[in-house]
Amino acid sequence: MADTALPKDNPWPSQAARGSRVHAVQQRERAMYRLSTLGEMTGGIVHDFRNLLAIIESGLRLAESMADHPENVRDYIAAAREASIEVSS
Repeated sequence: MADTALPKDNPWPSQAARGSRVHAVQQRERAMYRLSTLGEMTGGIVHDFRNLLAIIESGLRLAESMADHPENVRDYIAAAREASIEVSS
């Protein structure tokens, strides 16, 4: 009977061990998919935010060029435009 026993270093994993490995691989695949989706969403949000900043900058530039107010108003508008440029860079 001792001759028919499996060796301790059995190269064939048990059904439970194979199932555990498959489960771990599936969990990694799901995590990678979630991270990929999160990256795509983040990229879309950044794109939309930069578009908004471009619109704000254009409006401020137009207001700055059309302003017939004292110089300090132009300074405020210029500072806001510069800030929008910094954020979008």
